[in-house]
Amino acid sequence: MSEEYRLSLVSGGQPLPIGATFTEDGRHYIVPFNNQLKVYFISTRQCIRSLKFNKLNNLNLDNLVSIKLDTVDPNLIWCFLSNGDALVINWKEKLVNPIIKTFKLDLNKDDSLLEIVQFNNESFTVITGKDSNKPHTRNIIQYTITDNTTNTLEHESLSIIRNVILFTISKNTNKLLFLSKSKSQRILTIVDLTSKDSNNQTIVFPYKSFITSLAISNDSTIAVGTSSGVIHLIYENSTSTTRILKWHIDQVLSLSFHSDSNYLISGGLERVLVFWQLDTEKQQFLPRLNGDIISINSSFDEYISLTLKLDEQNNSKNYEILLLSSLDLKSRLSINGPRQEFNSDLNNVKKLIKSMSKSSKIDISKLKYDFTSFIKIHPITKQIYIINGYNLQIFDFFKNEQISIQKISESLQIGKVRSEHKILDPSITKFEFTNDGKWMATIEEHHHGEIDNLLSQNDLTYILKIWKFVESTTKNPQSTPTTSQSWELVTKIINPHGQHVPIISLISAPSSYFQGIGFLTADNNGGVRLWRSNSVNGSNDGWSLRKLKPSSNVFSNSVSLTWSKDSSLIFLGFEDEIISIDTNTFEEIENPEINNKLQNIAGSRIKSLDIVDNNLIILSKTSIKSINLLNLKENDLVLSVNQPKHGENLITINHIKNLIAIAVNYFNPQTNKLNSKVFVFKPTSKTPIFIGDHDDYITSINWNFENDFIFIDIKSKIGLISNSKINNIDNESAPTIMDYAQEMSILLNNAQSSSEIYKTQDEVDDSQEINGQTKSLDINSFNNLYENLNSIQLDTLFERVMQVIN
Repeated sequence: MSEEYRLSLVSGGQPLPIGATFTEDGRHYIVPFNNQLKVYFISTRQCIRSLKFNKLNNLNLDNLVSIKLDTVDPNLIWCFLSNGDALVINWKEKLVNPIIKTFKLDLNKDDSLLEIVQFNNESFTVITGKDSNKPHTRNIIQYTITDNTTNTLEHESLSIIRNVILFTISKNTNKLLFLSKSKSQRILTIVDLTSKDSNNQTIVFPYKSFITSLAISNDSTIAVGTSSGVIHLIYENSTSTTRILKWHIDQVLSLSFHSDSNYLISGGLERVLVFWQLDTEKQQFLPRLNGDIISINSSFDEYISLTLKLDEQNNSKNYEILLLSSLDLKSRLSINGPRQEFNSDLNNVKKLIKSMSKSSKIDISKLKYDFTSFIKIHPITKQIYIINGYNLQIFDFFKNEQISIQKISESLQIGKVRSEHKILDPSITKFEFTNDGKWMATIEEHHHGEIDNLLSQNDLTYILKIWKFVESTTKNPQSTPTTSQSWELVTKIINPHGQHVPIISLISAPSSYFQGIGFLTADNNGGVRLWRSNSVNGSNDGWSLRKLKPSSNVFSNSVSLTWSKDSSLIFLGFEDEIISIDTNTFEEIENPEINNKLQNIAGSRIKSLDIVDNNLIILSKTSIKSINLLNLKENDLVLSVNQPKHGENLITINHIKNLIAIAVNYFNPQTNKLNSKVFVFKPTSKTPIFIGDHDDYITSINWNFENDFIFIDIKSKIGLISNSKINNIDNESAPTIMDYAQEMSILLNNAQSSSEIYKTQDEVDDSQEINGQTKSLDINSFNNLYENLNSIQLDTLFERVMQVIN
């Protein structure tokens, strides 16, 4: 190998909808992700620590049930997993292994740990049972630690409730409420953990409405949310509903009482948080939240924590954790992960693994479903752009946080209910940047929907939009001017290739063609169109069609484009054929010898075309090939592969070093999981210069316009394939690199010191802004640089530091 590379997971992950907790002083918020625990300092809205666990811990945070603060040491938290594992973790100090102690709860066979009711360092009361939405038995068990040194536990059953559908806990954790199904009746059972009387109070719910949520107050007042939107209030020792609250018109998904039981908070599919003042029957609303409100936590009086289920695409469950101030209902913290859209329903993952694990004759490299996603990296900011319905999510890899949401198309409704779900929102299918990053083209699909049962309900409208990158400076007399970045719509073209004609491929022009300010689009019957700005200097005068290649009568969804660096030739991949187009005339090149060679060279449906140096890289359904464009002969790089339908998402090119990276997903029969490998090739050799293993399905891989490759997997974890040449340095370069590493260390120490100063200022005045924003630098801002210091290139390290600071 001429160069050394390293594969590492450094960013990303999705927040989990359960388990988040405050620290003892209420200043920090600990949020579980599927790959780590993140500690946020609420005043600055910054993540100050990420607790990542190595593979030796074998810790699956997807099974997390709850996080509890240690009642003796405020630096410790307890994490409880559904399999009965209890882990004691140091969240405050930076340790190699933050897990300092483990316990194992003795559970009945087939039972899971469902909830932690009461907790202290000596004992904890839990609810166990089968993890299912169907009616099942729930056990209330108290565990007692008998010996801290040997981590032994004793347990005692407090109560057993059968045929339970839903349950909830009061704010003071003394009352439990269970909803059970008994024949044709639904019974509400109240369990008082402070009472020595073993007889539980039961109430028959007399209405037929489907129950979707429950809440119980400290004084045993019961709130029942229904699918019709009606909330029923039942008071202690009452056998019938005494009050009805009406505002919601669809499912009430979450309910929570205030500590004094005078206020009830509700939320549901309307995406509106409703505050009910029960004494005066007054209401207050917080509308237009980003997702369905599936959980409300008001256990800490200063804040209200919401879990929002964002728009679901192909069952990709994305959540947002929103922290509101109880005083003014303003957002104090918004926590997101990368929001991918997958090309197949994620419910098929389990089906795929089950079918492949049962058969020994199945080719493990031929996966039935395509779970890839379309992602791009901006060439200047290096931020990741991810399609999310009719929006583009902008995610900063270095800061490991969402920067913003760019709305590409207006939605018809925020918070759809009932028949409004038939109104289909537009979706983004493709987008592309120019090489200078100043322009972006997006392709949208607009579905007519079936709400009016029109004959045209299955017709699609396609829209091409051209956006200009805009930087604006906000001046504030009391702080330093701040620079914000956004995209401004310049041109909108409806059905750019004709009515009902889909655009399959979109690429930008090379820098040699009118400074790269141009886009190419291709449709499903071989038509190609060139779009350019109407002005020479690229002002906002609009874009228009400049050249076109007419469509044919043959249709295919396997269409791809690439453009030579000197801008003289365009190659169109259509089905299994490659067509060469002259840029000046925009006509096919009439050369029988060239056309015959290109026509049969792919061998199967073409997924992707690209040019590396003087080589044409062809990714088809069954192979990857490198063709020398000077003599139209195959290079040594000819390999057999099995690519999914959108295999173009799994290949990328480093145009600085002329390297090809391709991700290959496969089924691992030893672990019964979907795994992947990343291969890095030179265009003239089939011997890879790097092979990296990853223990999950890779959905997309991109070049970051420097020297590294970035990939994202099916669990939204972001990985880096970076050059680690610094590990194998020669004697001449050693002093320079070591001096540079020492300077970097000083820079990071200064950043840490500055972070402490900002924190101190925040403690004095939480409202004080830094650089005109409520965010400040902290040591966690440079975490990714710490973890990948060996892979940072000398000519880009300073730029990365500046990106974090900005």
